[in-house]
Amino acid sequence: MDEQHAPDGSRARSRRRALLVGAVAIALAAPIAILTRDRAPSPASAPPPAASWNGDFDTGDLSQYDAVQGDAPDRIQTVTSPRREGRFAVRLTAEDGDFADSPNPRAQLLTSIMHRPGEEQYIGWSTYFPADFPAIGGTDPFYVFFQFHGPPYNGSPPLGFEVGTDGQLALSRSARYGYDQVWTAPLARDRWVDFVVHVKWSMDEDGFVELWLDGRRQTFSVNGLQRLPMQTIEDDQLDGVQTIPTNYRRRGIFPGAITIYHDEVKVGTSYAAVAPRSSTDD
Repeated sequence: MDEQHAPDGSRARSRRRALLVGAVAIALAAPIAILTRDRAPSPASAPPPAASWNGDFDTGDLSQYDAVQGDAPDRIQTVTSPRREGRFAVRLTAEDGDFADSPNPRAQLLTSIMHRPGEEQYIGWSTYFPADFPAIGGTDPFYVFFQFHGPPYNGSPPLGFEVGTDGQLALSRSARYGYDQVWTAPLARDRWVDFVVHVKWSMDEDGFVELWLDGRRQTFSVNGLQRLPMQTIEDDQLDGVQTIPTNYRRRGIFPGAITIYHDEVKVGTSYAAVAPRSSTDD
């Protein structure tokens, strides 16, 4: 034959093979397209949930707080270093002679009353104890760096974070529970220490507290569990309590000034909304 044509049967078989290969390719591609379309965004790309209240000092001033209690203007100031996140943190300094007309020296910030009976909230913050933060000692000493308290402010707060004479961080309760320490951990100086608490606020024993330190959930010494049932608002705190970053101590336990720093104070409805994240640069 002069012209090289395939027989008709061969051409038909070639067309069938081509159609079959095309159909298989479409069938394989379809699930990939469906999976790509339906795949949820990765957690890394999802924005963090917003806090319901933010006291991170990135306004550059103290306007996020309802009240400022310092004996002199230089006792409470926003600073750019050290800071945990963002652009600013706050420095709290208290001299032993501050507030001479009251029992004990302090430098502290108070929010409005934002923790009310029946509410369940997460509160996160970071505290920096400088390398020269002193040992706590003296007669009947106490040193509180963060507390939840409210009017009429009778006695110790229902929840207070302290530094003890043993050099440990501690969570202490009020006279209702004999001023007991329900949790302790070693004090770390010269770095940021991150805290998150999950609290059900209650004037009865159906309240509770959960605690994370540096991202790790903690166990309470009084019950061996990671949730502590307790009354979290005192009987006379009818309106509720406040978040109070503080630098508060028994007068006379240290003769000079004590300085600490706080940052990233937030209130929200989830751990992710308030947990301190990585430090950032300007």
